[in-house]
Amino acid sequence: MTSATQPVSASGRALHAMRADSQRLSIDSWRPYVGIVGVLLGAIMSTLGTRVTTLGLADLRGGLHVGFDEGAWMTTSFGVGQMLIGVCCPIWEAS
Repeated sequence: MTSATQPVSASGRALHAMRADSQRLSIDSWRPYVGIVGVLLGAIMSTLGTRVTTLGLADLRGGLHVGFDEGAWMTTSFGVGQMLIGVCCPIWEAS
């Protein structure tokens, strides 16, 4: 280190030494946390979507003029759609 780049004051020298000793966070250290947050967010969104469909099932059945047995297939088809999207997402992200 040359004399032109050395800190002049005592506080400057202390800060310079602290900066040299501290470890910098890299993106690799945050990657597991981002993954966990992504999985939790996806689980919450999936649960919320299923709950909204279940709560609105009576209105959907009435609007489509279907009975109870036929209306039960609506939540099943919604679940199948969610599973298909879950399988296709890694393929979509890879391209």
